[in-house]
Amino acid sequence: MVDTACNWVKPILVTEADILSMDERTKRAILTHNKTWKSNCDTEAAK
Repeated sequence: MVDTACNWVKPILVTEADILSMDERTKRAILTHNKTWKSNCDTEAAK
């Protein structure tokens, strides 16, 4: 079985306006998502 999550999961990109309008919980969720993506998928992006 091959894990293909990195084929369809991408980092969440936000603008400054997005950040200003988000609550702390949403900001943390996006940061967690992006850190998880980086640790699991960023090395695959270099391939």
